Amino acid sequence: MTVNWKAVAVLITAIMVIPVCFVDSSDAADAADTNVSSFTITDGTGRTFSFDGASERLVTPGKGTTLTVAELGCLNKVVAVDNWSMPENANDERLTVPEYNPVSIGSLFYSDNNGYAAGVLSQLVDQGRLSCDDAIILTAYTNTLVLRDLLEKTGFTKVLVWTTIEDYDSIVDFVRAVSLIATGTLNTDLVNEMNSIKATIDNGVSGITTKAEGVYVRYTTSDAEFTIGNTGSIAVSLIEAAGGVNVGKTDTTDQRRYGDNSMMLQLLADHPNAVVFLDVTWKDAGYTVADYREKFLGGDTTRTVVQLESEWNNYGPDAKEGLKVVAQSLYPSVFGENSFDEGEPTGDNNLVLYVGAACVGIIVLAGVYFVLMRR
Repeated sequence: MTVNWKAVAVLITAIMVIPVCFVDSSDAADAADTNVSSFTITDGTGRTFSFDGASERLVTPGKGTTLTVAELGCLNKVVAVDNWSMPENANDERLTVPEYNPVSIGSLFYSDNNGYAAGVLSQLVDQGRLSCDDAIILTAYTNTLVLRDLLEKTGFTKVLVWTTIEDYDSIVDFVRAVSLIATGTLNTDLVNEMNSIKATIDNGVSGITTKAEGVYVRYTTSDAEFTIGNTGSIAVSLIEAAGGVNVGKTDTTDQRRYGDNSMMLQLLADHPNAVVFLDVTWKDAGYTVADYREKFLGGDTTRTVVQLESEWNNYGPDAKEGLKVVAQSLYPSVFGENSFDEGEPTGDNNLVLYVGAACVGIIVLAGVYFVLMRR
């Protein structure tokens, strides 16, 4: 047999330039639609947890977390939640489906509820409905750190905590982490969609030199006053993620929110084109956008005022819907009604292409070798 080694060398060289990627299961941020046998998750407190695969059962006290699991199609795994995630309280059709029948561990906000929560979860273990190695995902309140200590003393090994998430990219990372925990899958269409929306916005505003202005305001019913969003909240970050400028941001205080009605009105006077984004607290108090115009803008209908929804400022994928609305409000001439309906997901889905190309290359090389050996 005579082998044309020059030809073989050319083939090998061609295949070597095909990009090859390997899944690093310890880094959910660079993952794509690939099932993994084991992985690690670093939670919001910097602690790292090892998983041998998807968690068989889930505890998700936190409506945003539970809605994330719902979007992932894993509600049947959820055995315990907080009061606000119970079907009768959630006010969301995604959490009123037959496969979702959890028990409540109460509220995460109050530390005096911790004993009750730990007791309920221990009972679920005794009943065989939960394992001490199943994932418990705690969010939003500083009390969750105290609850985690109690649960770990009880024997639970995977209690992950995120006390604060302050920007859109971190929400994407959180959704990606929950995806791994719930499905054992690196990346999903859900994460790709969140990334794609952000990429569409970045592309749309890339040539804009004068950024649109926006301000986030939160209403307090008890004193009938508004405060201005400074920094450190998802709602504020949506303005910046949408390519706008948060005119409420100030260096004079490190508080997340500050001011009162008069300060809000002065800020609006200084920025006549700024879009006003109303926190859901205004809506929950029984008021409308029209009411805000009448009470604070003298009936002016020229300024854009947008009512935000609670799920947009929460730990879950609905932030992507909020981001679209904010972008369309800041740049109506750039982002029309169908701006986010087209285009391929960006970023995380590339890994599948690389791995697929590498596999094709290996198969081709094996085939060439087989043919040459037979000759």
